[in-house]
Amino acid sequence: MVDSKNTVESSICDLDRLVQLVSQLSNQYRKLISYLPSTCGPELLPEFTALTDCRGGVPEPESLSTIRRIRDLTTSKTRDIANLLLHRDVLNSNIVNAHMQRATVCSTLVAELYASESTYESERNQINSAISELKLELSQVELQFPKEELSNSLQEDISRKETHFAQTQGRCAQEKSTMQHDILLALDDMMSHKQKVLCSLDAK
Repeated sequence: MVDSKNTVESSICDLDRLVQLVSQLSNQYRKLISYLPSTCGPELLPEFTALTDCRGGVPEPESLSTIRRIRDLTTSKTRDIANLLLHRDVLNSNIVNAHMQRATVCSTLVAELYASESTYESERNQINSAISELKLELSQVELQFPKEELSNSLQEDISRKETHFAQTQGRCAQEKSTMQHDILLALDDMMSHKQKVLCSLDAK
């Protein structure tokens, strides 16, 4: 695209130089015509009259007018191309910014998901460690006291710990599912936005 723009600008410069050259030749032609009435015979006067206008000048050559129209048209097309390139750059910048924002949101959600999983693993390890310690203490107490006297209280303690573990596990699983859902929504939103931008570019 840059090479095409440079080529167009070079063509415009060539056209300008050609217009200047034609103008110089036209001026020289006018000067030569101005000497004809005094230096030529009567038989050349009709041709001189046909070449001059009512003011004594020479009509502008059709090629010069065509070159000027080509130059004006080329200049207009170059300006349109420059505007399209600027519009394309603005659209590309907007697309990049939108994708960067979506990527930042997705990165944040992924980091939160990893943090939630890490917290879940840590709590689960702590609960498993606590249950193991309780079972060890229970086995030691059973060696010293009759099992019937301690079974009820220990069973309640174990049930309470297991209930707390199940609740924590369920909460962590729910948070993980929520994080995954938010990430999928963010990705869908980003893809939808990208598709809309691509459709808009195709329409232009």
